[in-house]
Amino acid sequence: MKHLSTLLLITCFSINFQIYSQQTLLSEDFESGYTNDADIVGVNNWQVFAGGAGKTAVVKTINNAGEGYNSSDWYLEISTGAFQAIQQVFELISGETYEFKIQAKRAGTFNGGLKIAAYLLDGNGGSNLIVESPTQIVNSAYNEKLVTFTADASTNHGFRIIQNFGSASMRIDNVEITCTTCSTASISDIVDSNFTIYPNPANNIVNISSDSSFEKIEVFSITGKKVYGEKYIQAIPVNSLKSGIYILKAISNDGKIITRKLIKE
Repeated sequence: MKHLSTLLLITCFSINFQIYSQQTLLSEDFESGYTNDADIVGVNNWQVFAGGAGKTAVVKTINNAGEGYNSSDWYLEISTGAFQAIQQVFELISGETYEFKIQAKRAGTFNGGLKIAAYLLDGNGGSNLIVESPTQIVNSAYNEKLVTFTADASTNHGFRIIQNFGSASMRIDNVEITCTTCSTASISDIVDSNFTIYPNPANNIVNISSDSSFEKIEVFSITGKKVYGEKYIQAIPVNSLKSGIYILKAISNDGKIITRKLIKE
């Protein structure tokens, strides 16, 4: 966030420019907002997948003094063996470069393999792999896993942490997703950010309040599937949507995009 003095100086000279810097999409150390020994499905937008027929994924946040990264107390644990994955979804910007990294270790002496990957979500529940780290046996001390890539499309992408072999429990901490080339908001973007949706959570109708005009409104499921797309109106019907988390996207007449998380009750 820019300091107030900087904003005032920019406003006085009526300059509309962009400063290029790293922008954080996710910085998660699991130290707040989580419950000990509780499943993370749906918590803070986490999705959990299990591979293979009849398998159930068990991924929990754990509070264990000094066992997190850098001797912190909280971490995430995948505890039921191979072929499980957790995911966060973000809408990326075409041409920008993104970095995805985690800290990971195994618990106990059993072997296990872990990798991280980024996927392009096709909007219909499918995904296409963009980049992944090598699968490696995770050591008994925390080690960093990292991938970088440049987005080819301005759409939803999935960032996954995957345990893909072995029976070891895996501990995960300090999950970070950043855009290393994105620009901060220009003065006009700051004005456009006066954009709110309400009520949220919603049951039947979501209302939009904004000082700016928009061309169309789209709503996507957390997996990237478009579930609503119409010309801009200020009252969006959501009664037909299933309960869950969605992304509402407003597209302005000059091509600017504003997104908000929408919760359907």
